Amino acid sequence: MRPVRDLAQMEYLAAITNVIEVVLEKSKTDETLKTLVDKLIDVSAYVSYLELERRAYDNEISKFKNEKERAIERARRSENDLDRMVKQRNQPDTGFQI
Repeated sequence: MRPVRDLAQMEYLAAITNVIEVVLEKSKTDETLKTLVDKLIDVSAYVSYLELERRAYDNEISKFKNEKERAIERARRSENDLDRMVKQRNQPDTGFQI
């Protein structure tokens, strides 16, 4: 999923950069477009911020999933160890006591 998201991000950046460049070129002759350029840059910065937030969120979720898998594995090992100890305790003692 990450490569798809990275590709979408690259496509967005290329498109917004292209739009800003075109509007910036037109703003040299039209004063009202200068405000539009500023707002497009603000929107672009905000979208980039959201993408960074999403990436950080994805990284945290991945860490939590890994921690959960490790905890499950530890619990399984503990259960196996407990089963083994119970079996050893329940085995009759065949040794001689002196």
